Amino acid sequence: RVDTMINNGLIDEFRALLQKGYDITSPGMQCVGYKELFTVKDNPASLRLVVDEIKKNTRHYAKRQMTWFRHQVKSTEVNMDDGAFEAAKKMIGEYLKS
Repeated sequence: RVDTMINNGLIDEFRALLQKGYDITSPGMQCVGYKELFTVKDNPASLRLVVDEIKKNTRHYAKRQMTWFRHQVKSTEVNMDDGAFEAAKKMIGEYLKS
């Protein structure tokens, strides 16, 4: 996902936001993806390392989200492999019948 975001213009979007006056103290610039880019703002040679850092931070954030969701409501996890759509459809149908 991070590679797709980079390929779809994340760096240009970041630069455009800087030109509009946003900086490292702006709340929206503290999210995963933007905050790491401040380290390469003036040194594009280390972009590969920053992309790896964004990937790591994204994984950590997703793990925290899953932990939070797990404690909020009773749920069932569905693995997204072959047949996942049919399995999810069956689970939902059974839930709605009860």
